[in-house]
Amino acid sequence: LANPGEERPGGGYIGAVGQLDFSDGALTANIFRDSTFSDPLVTNIPAPTPLDVHLFHGHPWELADAGWSLDFPTAAAAVERIYTAATGVHPDGVIEVDPVALAGVLAITGQITVPPYPQIITSIDVLLDLNYITNKARPGDPGKAYLPPFGHAVLDRLLGAPLGQMPALAQSLALSAQQKHITFFFHNAQLEELVSGAGAAGQVISPLSDALEVADGNLSGTKGDLFVTRQLSFQALVGADGQVHDQLAITYQDPVQKNPANAHLMISSGGAYRDYLQVVVPETAQLDGMTVSVNGGSAMQVAPEELSFDFQREEIGYWLIVPYGGRATVTISYEGPFADISQSPERYTLMWTKQTDALTWPIEVSVTMPDAAPRHWTSDLSIDRSFSLIAAH
Repeated sequence: LANPGEERPGGGYIGAVGQLDFSDGALTANIFRDSTFSDPLVTNIPAPTPLDVHLFHGHPWELADAGWSLDFPTAAAAVERIYTAATGVHPDGVIEVDPVALAGVLAITGQITVPPYPQIITSIDVLLDLNYITNKARPGDPGKAYLPPFGHAVLDRLLGAPLGQMPALAQSLALSAQQKHITFFFHNAQLEELVSGAGAAGQVISPLSDALEVADGNLSGTKGDLFVTRQLSFQALVGADGQVHDQLAITYQDPVQKNPANAHLMISSGGAYRDYLQVVVPETAQLDGMTVSVNGGSAMQVAPEELSFDFQREEIGYWLIVPYGGRATVTISYEGPFADISQSPERYTLMWTKQTDALTWPIEVSVTMPDAAPRHWTSDLSIDRSFSLIAAH
C-alpha cells in the first residue's frame, strides 16, 4: 500500500503491506501490517547510495523505502528480499496499490468506516484523508495503526461486492493500472507476460526512439508530493542527420500551507522539498549542460550528482532542494541520434513514461523537424504519452 504523497523513484512510500494467500483461485488467508514491522527484524541490508547519502546515513534499508528502482520488477525484488528476510515467506508476486486507485473503487462500492475509528473514508480526497489519519495531522487521528484494518476493510468490500458492480470495478481497476496507481509483478512467466503486455508491469523499457522519464525521490520526511506542483516543458530540435537536441525544463513550486493539517504534513523539513531527481533518457544521450534557478534567480550551471546506465537507459541524478514558499527550475540539455533516418521521410518519436504512483502533472512538448515550423502539444502525465512527427518531403 503505497503513498503518492511521499514519492520514491519506484513508487510511493510503502506505509503498509498485506499478504494474501490463494488456493484454487480462492482467498484463504490475509494479513495486513504496518511496514515498520520488519525494521527490527532486518538490519543487514544497506540502502542504495542516494537514499543512504541523503536520508539514511548508514541506517539499514527498510521495507517502506524498498521501492527505489524506477524499474518495478527490480523494486518488487527489493520488497520481496526484505519481506522474506523478516517473515521467511517467499511471495509469488507483488502488487502495489495506492489511494488514488482506492478512490475509484470507493466511488463504486461506497464509503468505508473502520471500527473502532470514527473516520469516514469516501472517494473524495481519500489520498489526503489517509495522509491526515496516518500522520495524526488532526485531533483524533489514530496514526499508522489505522492502515492494517483499513486494508482489510477495502479487501472485504472488493470481495463482497455484488455482481452488478463487477463491470464498473473492473473498468476502474484497469484505468488505475493504466495510470500506474496499480502495478503488478509475478514470478510466473505467463502472468508476468500478460501484465507486461497490458502495460501494467512498470518495467523500464528502451524504445528505439527518444525516451524520457522524470522520477522524484522525496527524501524530505514530509508528504510534500501532495502539495508541491510541477510544470514540465520539453523541446526537441531534430536535424536532417537524425541528431536531436533536447531540452527539458521542470519547475517545482512549494507553496506555504495555511491549513494546519496540511502544514503538519510538511513539518519535518521545515516545509522544504528535498528531492533526489532522476531523469531517464536514451542510453546514447550526451549531456550538454544542466542549470538550476531558485526563486527566479539566475540559472546556475550545475553538475549531476550521478550519471549511470541501467536497463539500456541513461539516468541523470541530481539532489534538489525547493525552498518552502518558493520555486526551483531544473533545465537539462542533451543530444543524441534519436530520430529514425532509416526510412524516408525521417521520423521522430518521443516516448514519455509516467513515474509509478505519481500524481498527474501538466506537460508541454515542442518538436521542430528539419525545414518545418515547430509543432506544439499540451498534455499531462496521467498515463504514459507518445508524440510523433514525420519530416516534410
